Amino acid sequence: MIIIGDEEWHPIDDLPYLVSRWGEVLSLRRNRLLKAQVTFDGYLWVDMNSGTKRLTGRVHRLVYAAYGGVLIKGMEINHLDGNKKNNHISNLEQVTQEENRRHAIALGLMANGARNAARTRMERKFGGSQSGNAKLVEAQVPEIRRRRSEGESLAQLSADFGVTKSLISMIARRRIWRYI
Repeated sequence: MIIIGDEEWHPIDDLPYLVSRWGEVLSLRRNRLLKAQVTFDGYLWVDMNSGTKRLTGRVHRLVYAAYGGVLIKGMEINHLDGNKKNNHISNLEQVTQEENRRHAIALGLMANGARNAARTRMERKFGGSQSGNAKLVEAQVPEIRRRRSEGESLAQLSADFGVTKSLISMIARRRIWRYI
């Protein structure tokens, strides 16, 4: 453990990196905080370098390993408040996959499987226009689909909405924004 300012930092295995209880990762080689990226399913991750190879680490797992204890094989790290971007150690707990699923259902982050007696798609808390990468809002999607079905070109729609032709095509074919 190292104290920098008023923050406590723990080393990450044998790597030249430290992690704070808030989920910040510090490179000791470059003496700077790493910028966390967001995975397709909403978790934060960082790129690290061991000297011989590139490693990636999900921030919540790094924090739990440093502050919460040993990561048991087959166990998952649950975010108590359901916010995958809140990686403070007080918001993390190690649970089984079933416990994690039940918690997500209780918070309304996952459907309970009532349809077809099978698990249904996860209700994304940060999906649609709430996503940090969204270029459109929900109200625009039906208009894009309507205009495309009436024969309007991808080029014209992409110019009107300020997005790529491939994005317009994926919306029109319901590859994305399916829930609308």
